[in-house]
Amino acid sequence: MKAIKNAKRSDPFFYFLIGVILIPVYLLGTEMIKVIVAITLLISIPVSILSVNRSRVNIITTATFTFGLLFGLFLLVSIRHFITNIFV
Repeated sequence: MKAIKNAKRSDPFFYFLIGVILIPVYLLGTEMIKVIVAITLLISIPVSILSVNRSRVNIITTATFTFGLLFGLFLLVSIRHFITNIFV
């Protein structure tokens, strides 16, 4: 929790956490939450990639956000697979 409180908007770890959090929220949420998360992703990824100021920070931020999304998806699939193997 301390890392989340100390994270700045330009910190790549902040975007990694957002990516990790968004995937389970999207897959486990209601239809309204899925629409909100999908719109957020559809807007945020192209804007960060196609931003006018193509600095190194923007590229790192986009990469960590995307990696966070993939890592969140991996965690969710792993946990779901683990739970189904134990209880089924």
